[in-house]
Formats: sequence, C-alpha cells, structure tokens
Amino acid sequence: MPSLFTLIRGPLGFIFIVAGLNHFLAWFPLPTMEPAAAQFLDQLRASGYLMDAVAISQIVGGAFCFLGLFVPFGALILAPIIVNILLFHMFLDPGNMWMALVLVGLELLVFVRYWTRFLPFVSPW
Repeated sequence: MPSLFTLIRGPLGFIFIVAGLNHFLAWFPLPTMEPAAAQFLDQLRASGYLMDAVAISQIVGGAFCFLGLFVPFGALILAPIIVNILLFHMFLDPGNMWMALVLVGLELLVFVRYWTRFLPFVSPW
C-alpha cells in the first residue's frame, strides 16, 4: 500500500513529466484560454529557448518527485514554475485557475513534508 505522501508526490511529478514531454512531442493540445493568455504563450514560444528550458526543468523536477529521488530538489525546481503558472492563470486565464490551484496544493504538501530540508534557505545564517 503506497503511503499518502507517495499519492501526493507521484501525481505532481507525473503531471510535470507529461507537460514537459508534451512541449517536445505535442501529444495533446493546450486547453482553450483567453486571447491575451494565448498571445503571451505565443510570444514565449517565439523566444526560441525559454519554453524549452521550462520544459526540461519540468521533466527533471517531475522525475525527481515521481521517482522519489531527491524529492526536495525536485520540488525546489518546480516551485518557480508553479508560481508562474499560478500568476499566469490569476492575471491572464482565470477560467483555468483550478489547474494552478491543484498544483499549488500538491507542491505545498510536498514542502510541508520536507520542511526541515528547506529551513536553511530561510534562516539568517
């Protein structure tokens, strides 16, 4: 029987592995979104490198979380991506906000589980 934590980190990792691979393999289309959001994503893709770097980060961070290897490091890699997903949906595509909230919730649960590993980042010395 898998632990509750495995049931949290597993889907988080899987979501990001699939999303990162989808950038390169185009398995499924992006969900419909507001015109401003679609235009913003088109501009990011036009930069040529940024979305590739994000997709690679999603695959690496997602694999760490999914496999249970270096989970705190995987969560740390995914944290800025999740923050940007949340802000993107808050300001440009509020209709799909539920996806961002699910990711934030899963990430927060991972951070709570490994809280002691992250304390050195917030301590003054």
